[in-house]
Amino acid sequence: MKAADQIREPHSVWLCLSETDNQFLSRIIASFCNLTGTANFQPHVTVLGDIDAPPVETLGLCREIFSGVPPISARVTDVASSSAYFMSLFLDLEGPDVLGSCRRRLAKDLQVEEPGAFRPHISLAYGLSDEQRGQEGIIGLTTGLIGRQFTLSQVACVSSAREIPIAQWRVMDVVNL
Repeated sequence: MKAADQIREPHSVWLCLSETDNQFLSRIIASFCNLTGTANFQPHVTVLGDIDAPPVETLGLCREIFSGVPPISARVTDVASSSAYFMSLFLDLEGPDVLGSCRRRLAKDLQVEEPGAFRPHISLAYGLSDEQRGQEGIIGLTTGLIGRQFTLSQVACVSSAREIPIAQWRVMDVVNL
């Protein structure tokens, strides 16, 4: 490996949606951003976040761990919210057990602590206040999402972490499922 490949950079591993599902949810997220003035971002499921390792190492492990995993169908079970910044408003997902086992193996192989139980979800907005989460417009934008199926078709290594402003998040590389 070249020395440049060994550079540690904070990053995350995301599961990204099929093109059709990505376009659909991107429009909804953009609507939330316009309504609330919050940051826009690409819809995704975070597998592991705030990883402090060389991204090239993480990507190699993703290729190995997710090889043979077909695109994943995940069903929305609930629209939920919390006071946590990165879980302000989100879609809870039900997906196959392979998601949790791939996450556990990735954390183990990267030698990072697996942060709590895995709760697969797709955020719709970050940093909403209590008042914003209860707005009629926000509730209206989530109507009809429970029960909807989404296809997760890529694993992405993304320059994203708590200390990186959302506007600077960028996909470094992807692995197709």
